[in-house]
Amino acid sequence: MVKTLRLSATQAHESQRLDAARISGISSAIALHFIALGLLMMPAQVPIGTSATESRTRFEPVFREALPPPPPPIPVDVVERPRVTPKPATPTPPQRESVQAQDNTPATNELPSIDAPVIVDHGETVTTPSGGGETTVPGDGQPVSGITLQYLSNPKPVYPRDALRDGLQGTVMLRVVVDESGNPVEVSVATSSGHRVLDRAAREQVLRKWKFVPARQNGRAVRAVGTVPVAFSING
Repeated sequence: MVKTLRLSATQAHESQRLDAARISGISSAIALHFIALGLLMMPAQVPIGTSATESRTRFEPVFREALPPPPPPIPVDVVERPRVTPKPATPTPPQRESVQAQDNTPATNELPSIDAPVIVDHGETVTTPSGGGETTVPGDGQPVSGITLQYLSNPKPVYPRDALRDGLQGTVMLRVVVDESGNPVEVSVATSSGHRVLDRAAREQVLRKWKFVPARQNGRAVRAVGTVPVAFSING
């Protein structure tokens, strides 16, 4: 009994010693942790004589090769062009439009009109003399008169448009000289129709379109002159 009590007291004493040592160790560990934490929170010390910027950043010098100087500019000769003074424009004189008299007859193959003197007929009619009458024979080269001109081709003239529009009518008596071949070579107005446009149309038609039978005298063809009528009628 006495041995058992001694053993229990010894064990209790040893357990108390172990608890004190354990508490001391735990306290030391906690203190070390607080010290370490405090050290971590303190700012780092900067060496004396150096600034914070120099301690953090270091610049290393970079050596660049010197570039050769640019070549000198090449001089360029500037050639000034002579100024050309524009010449003042010469005003062109206005050209007068030539006004040509327009004929009322068609323009197909027309010969230039010739104003012939108006010969007034006093009622004399040139016919072939009957009962052995004689024809008048002028000198050499002159047409023979007193011979009736016979038609070989006598188409009607084209009615002038202006005369047709104005209702002009009439009959023109023309004095015609026919050569040895039967072609009219001279045509003039013997008796006017009273309208110049009709006289001109008749004269040009006979001169350009008509053909006569050559006149003969003593068995040979001769130049002859006679009077022929040309009528203009709207009613045909």
